[in-house]
Amino acid sequence: MTGGLPANVDFQKTQWSVIEIVRRRPDSPEARRALAGLCAAYWYPLYAFARRCGLGEEDAQDATQSFFAKIVQDNLFAAAIPERGLLRTFLLASFQNHMANERKRELAAKRGSGAEMVPLDFSDGESRYLREPADPMTPETHFDRNWARTVMRAALASLGRQEARAGRKEQFESLRGFLSDVEDADGDYAAAAEKLGMTVQAARTAVSRLREKFRKCVRRQIAQTLDSPDSAQVEAEMAALLAALAEG
Repeated sequence: MTGGLPANVDFQKTQWSVIEIVRRRPDSPEARRALAGLCAAYWYPLYAFARRCGLGEEDAQDATQSFFAKIVQDNLFAAAIPERGLLRTFLLASFQNHMANERKRELAAKRGSGAEMVPLDFSDGESRYLREPADPMTPETHFDRNWARTVMRAALASLGRQEARAGRKEQFESLRGFLSDVEDADGDYAAAAEKLGMTVQAARTAVSRLREKFRKCVRRQIAQTLDSPDSAQVEAEMAALLAALAEG
């Protein structure tokens, strides 16, 4: 994916803005909604990291859940300042510290203890993890790859909502598999064209347009994880995420 940052990206709507809300007004309904969205978006790379570090399924769930509970209860983001770097770097470093400071029995004791929890849907977490191939890469490398996949999926979902609002939901669902390596479609243009009642060339043209829109959506998602994003920062992070995907 190449090209500049879309001109209509709202640089103010970043995940660091969410963190700032949580830092300043941790008990407000707005902060809790914002934090719930942040946790829902980024729990899986941390869960997979814990599994790669050797924790079993339940202990990895405990570690991830207790980490986000600590964010809520202790306002962990009060220590988060944008100058520390990328959001993914801050979250991983914080999670590593959390794992180092929590013994296995303390994590197990938190299960059902009545501690306040951020709702996380672990239902597909282990199945997703088990589909990851065994290899010698470090847990940190796997975290970067899963973070990249999380960004791509969020961008794809954003594009899907955009296309649905434009009345192109059916076309998007038929062509989405041509857009990203996180999808499973086999790239059969003839089958997609037949399903949509268009020529193969028309299908290829539609995919080309969707790919350009998808690139913009990915850049928007990346910009949201930066403090004061500009084109250079977004391109650097884009290159890092694409490199992480290539590792897989």
